[in-house]
Amino acid sequence: MMITSHTTAIKAWGNSQGLRIPRSILDTLGWEPGSQVELHASGGVLTVKRIAPPLPGSLEECFAHYKGQRDPQGEIRL
Repeated sequence: MMITSHTTAIKAWGNSQGLRIPRSILDTLGWEPGSQVELHASGGVLTVKRIAPPLPGSLEECFAHYKGQRDPQGEIRL
């Protein structure tokens, strides 16, 4: 496990406050801008945990726009 550390400051952001997360930390975590996160505060510690993106729907929904062909045995040909 790679440990990355960085010091930052809490900044005013409209009517809220915000923390900027350096790109190096996002890259280490494999997070992208726009990733949904959950915040948890306890005992003076703030924990930020990524919320996994929702899984695609059913198999039918995943292939709803597929325009390939199917052979008579049901195998998909690209």
